[in-house]
Amino acid sequence: MSTWIKGIPTSEKIVIGKAYCVKKRRVDYTKRIVTDTDEQVKRLFVSINEAIQFVKNVQEYIQTFFDEEKPIYEDLLLLFQNRELIDSIKQVIEVDHVNAEFAIQEVMETFSHLKDEVDVTFLQEAENILLACLENKPILNHSLIMEEVILVTEDFSPIVASQFNRKYCIGIVTDYDFQFSNVSLFSQSLHIPAIIGTNCATTEILNGDLLILDGETGQVHINPTEELLNQYKSK
Repeated sequence: MSTWIKGIPTSEKIVIGKAYCVKKRRVDYTKRIVTDTDEQVKRLFVSINEAIQFVKNVQEYIQTFFDEEKPIYEDLLLLFQNRELIDSIKQVIEVDHVNAEFAIQEVMETFSHLKDEVDVTFLQEAENILLACLENKPILNHSLIMEEVILVTEDFSPIVASQFNRKYCIGIVTDYDFQFSNVSLFSQSLHIPAIIGTNCATTEILNGDLLILDGETGQVHINPTEELLNQYKSK
């Protein structure tokens, strides 16, 4: 028996395809006391340089199909070069003798409280990039995708878009609707449907599940019956 969930559609298009689920990496923020603070500071600066290069690559990629410039990239570059932020993280490492992961999380949280004009979601995006670089892991791993799939993710941003081969992305489903404008622009540029704000896509949908994205109703049918599948194929 098939089930369905519902969200906000960005277009009236309908697509059928397999789910490709992407969940954000859960980073261990556990505070660890370290003796070699120099090594942790070195890791911090290496990750910052890698994060800057990553953002520049993203910026170049996105501009291949977005005409207007996206200020988020300039903002990310400015943030990763912000001396106040970098010095604060370095100070926490050296004074408290803690690991870089904990220091980044600690300072980012304080930074978001002190800087009222800074969007919290933006800071979380920056933190995720920095920590992924710190762990020396790719932000997302889609390099092996060689078939058309529907991207299922908690939230969506141009950063997510940049790590996904647009040739094989035929639809998008998200849990949250924080980045509605980004999803809408991306889906429209690729002429694919997106349904956002389902609240449960990543918990209800598994990798490889067959999905029907109905842009007319905002419904996402999960493993539809043969009868329902045929109904949609005949539309």
